Amino acid sequence: MNELSSASRPGSTLPVVFSNCVGWFHPTPSGRAGGTAALLCAGASQDFSNGYRPFRLLANHLAEAGYPALRFDYPGTGDSADPDCANLWEAWQESITVAAAWLRTQTGAEHLVLVGLRIGATLAAMAAAKRNDVAGLALIEPCLNGRSYVSQLVTEARLRGSQQSDGGIEVGELMFTPACLDLMRAADLTLLPVPPSRPVAVFSRTPQEKIASRLAGWRQQDIKLSCDDLGGLEAMLRPSQHSGEPELDAAPLLEWLRREMPPQADQLPAVPHPPKTASLSLPGCTESPLRFGAALHLVGVLCRPALDRAPGFAVVICNAGGNPRHGFARFGVECARVLSEAGIASLRFDFSGLGDSIHRRDGADLQTDVFTEDRVRDIRDALDALEVLGFRGFALHGLCSGAYHAVRGACADARINVLLAVNLPWFSLRHERPGPDSFAQKCVNTLVSRNTMALFIFGENDAGLKSFERHFGAVDGLLPAQSGLRVSIVPGLDHELTFGWMRRRVAEQIIQFLLDTQAVPSRDVHPLGDMTPKP
Repeated sequence: MNELSSASRPGSTLPVVFSNCVGWFHPTPSGRAGGTAALLCAGASQDFSNGYRPFRLLANHLAEAGYPALRFDYPGTGDSADPDCANLWEAWQESITVAAAWLRTQTGAEHLVLVGLRIGATLAAMAAAKRNDVAGLALIEPCLNGRSYVSQLVTEARLRGSQQSDGGIEVGELMFTPACLDLMRAADLTLLPVPPSRPVAVFSRTPQEKIASRLAGWRQQDIKLSCDDLGGLEAMLRPSQHSGEPELDAAPLLEWLRREMPPQADQLPAVPHPPKTASLSLPGCTESPLRFGAALHLVGVLCRPALDRAPGFAVVICNAGGNPRHGFARFGVECARVLSEAGIASLRFDFSGLGDSIHRRDGADLQTDVFTEDRVRDIRDALDALEVLGFRGFALHGLCSGAYHAVRGACADARINVLLAVNLPWFSLRHERPGPDSFAQKCVNTLVSRNTMALFIFGENDAGLKSFERHFGAVDGLLPAQSGLRVSIVPGLDHELTFGWMRRRVAEQIIQFLLDTQAVPSRDVHPLGDMTPKP
C-alpha cells in the first residue's frame, strides 16, 4: 500500500480506527497540540453526505489554527462497521464517547470543543452535558427538538413507502427501530443541563432572536451563548452534487473559537502519529485506506476478502453524484462488503475534488463538477495503484454519474475487463441522434472490439433506460449478438437504490454476471447465500 504523506504537512490527514469506527485525524502544522482539541460530530443520512467534504475542510482549518481535529463516521455510516446493537441512537452516543477518549489520549489535550452539524449538533450537546472536559460547543444548524427531527425522518420514509410494520423506518442506509425513534424524540436541547460557564456558539438560518429565545434556559444556567447566522457554513447543507457554489467559510466559527478558547500550542509536546495501519477488520473482509496518484491526492478504501489468497481481480467503485465514496444510501460500502462475501476485492475511491480527494495535483482543494470533470485520469491512477499491489484483472463499477464516468473510463483504458453500469443516465452530455457516428455506438463498438464484458442494470422506469433504448432499441434487440454486453431491467428499482433490498439485488446481479461470464477465475468467486429481496 502507498504510504500516507507526512502528518506534519499542513492540511494532511491520517486515517484512524477505534471501536470499529473509521475516522480521520487532522494534526496541527507543528505536530503539537494546544490545550484544546476539536471533535467533529457529523450529521446523518443526507446531512452526512452533503456535509462530508465541507467537514473535511473545516477540520483542516481547525488544525491549521492550532486545534488538532478528529472527524469520524458513526456506526452504520460511512466507512465504519455496522453497530453491534439495533439502536442507532445509543450506538452513535457511545461512539462519540469513544472518539472523545481517543482524541484526548492521542493529543494530550486537556479540553475538547465539540463541533456538531444538524443531528450531530444534538448528539454533541448531549455528550457535553455528561462530560467535564468539554470547554465549548459549536452547533451548526442544530436540531433543537428530537421530535421534530424524527417527524422529518418519518415523513421522508412515508413518501418513499418505507414505513415498517413494527413502527420502525428505513431512511437510506439507516434502519431506525421504534425504540430508537422514541429515544430520539425525547432529545431536547432546550432542556439539557449543559455545564455552566461553557461558551456555546449556534450558527443557524433561524433568526438569532428566535434561537436565543428557545435556548433562554441555557442563559439562566450561566451558559455563555452566542448566536450567529449560518453564513459561509451553509456549504455544509448544500446538496453534494452542487458545484461552482461558494466554498466553506469557517471564519466566524474560528474567530469565536480563538476568542473563547485560544490555542496554546507551545505548551504540549509533539503529538505522536497514530499507527500507519488503520485497517478495519470485519467478519468477511479487511478494509484499509489507500492514498494514491502522483501527489497522493486521491483517497480510497481497499476491501479485501477475509480468505483472499493473493491479489488477482478487483472491482473499482466510482463516486455516485457528488457523494463521497460511500455512495447513495451507502451503496458503495454495502456493495464492496457483499462482493467480499463472494471472494471479490474492491477499491471504492473519491474522484478528485470529491469526498477526501484533493482536486487535481496542484494543491488546490476545490470541489469538482459531477459530470463535466474528466475522470479518466483518476480511474487510471486507481488501476495503477492496484497494479502495484499485484492486481491484474479489473472491473469498473458506477451508479448514475459514476456509471457515466465508468463507461468513459472503460473505453479509455484497455486494462478494464468488465464494465458494471447501474442506471446510466446517458453516454454523452451532448444530445446525440442515434446512429453509427454517435458516441454511444462508438463506446459499444470499443467495448466489443476489446472483448470487454459489460452489464447495464436499469430500473424499469429509469430515465436512463429510455436514453439507452433511443440508441439501441428494445433491450432484447440491438446490442451486438454474441458480445459480452448484457442489459438487466429490475422491477421496482429506483434511481438511487433507496432501499436495502434494491442494493442487495443489484449486488447479486453483479456477482452472478461475474460468475456467468467467468470474468473472475471460479476459484476466487463463490455464489452468495439467499438474497431474496424483501420489499
